[in-house]
Formats: sequence, C-alpha cells, structure tokens
Amino acid sequence: STVIALLFSLTVLSLGVAGSTDNKKPDVGHDHKSHSHDEDQSDSSETSLDVKDLDISRTRGSEWGRFTATISPEKDPIPINQIQSWVLDLKDKHGMPVKQAEITVDGGMPEHGHGLPTSPKVTENFGDGRYLVEGIKFQMPGVWEVVFNIHADGHKDVVVFYLKL
Repeated sequence: STVIALLFSLTVLSLGVAGSTDNKKPDVGHDHKSHSHDEDQSDSSETSLDVKDLDISRTRGSEWGRFTATISPEKDPIPINQIQSWVLDLKDKHGMPVKQAEITVDGGMPEHGHGLPTSPKVTENFGDGRYLVEGIKFQMPGVWEVVFNIHADGHKDVVVFYLKL
C-alpha cells in the first residue's frame, strides 16, 4: 500500500546509508512525533490505511531482511489506557538469537499523525535474544504502529508492527 511504501521510504531516509558499518554513533531513530506521514501528499485518500489488508501479525521481518522479531504483549488483548510491558524476541536472518542489540522504540497512529503517549524503552536484555520493553501505552482505539529501530552486529534495521485496537 501507499502508506507502507511511504513508511519504508521515510525509514530508509532516517537510517541513512543502509548497511553502514562506520564507527559513528548510529542514527537509528525514526521520529514519528515530529512529522505526519501525509505531509507530502496532496490527496489524503492515498494516505489512509486499508485496515482490512493490514498485516497485524505478531512476528515480522525487518525492512532490510536482517532480523525477524516477535512481540509478546503481557496482556492479550492489548489494553487501552494502561501502561504495559512486552517481550521482543529478536533473531537474525539465520534464525539465531540476536543477543547484543541496541533497540529504540517509537510509534504512533499513522492516520492521526501523532506518536505514542509514552516513551517506551528496552529496559532489560535477557541475553538470549529476548528484550523487555516497558512503558508502552495506547490511549485510544484505532490502528497503531510500533517501530523497533535495531542496531546489531554493525547493521541498522527497522521492524514495524501494526496493531488494530
């Protein structure tokens, strides 16, 4: 869909040169709070998400195919207006656990143009490819995206999960 292609383009721009392994501090963030995904579109109908075709699976591949991630929310169904924790299980393209990743979390409601009401963070690395993510909250029903910016083994990549709450 147009939104996914736009997200991919914005993600690529925010990541800079893909696969860069230089020693500079990585810019892995994709700040959904500072922009709207439809700012460059003249026809707003092109930016609306087609909810019936939205992939809301709990396991997703990363944009560049380097990682596979699975989210395990502590409560299911995912509650609204409650701070919650998730476990993110991260594997490389060979199915091996990614044990030493730097992960930041972002997200929001693409159709509303706003970010998450909290600033979720990875607070614990269990050492086996699983990471504790705390401080996640969704304040209203609708379509949400949760973006995991991953830097591991000299590579940057992004995994985007869509939720319909």
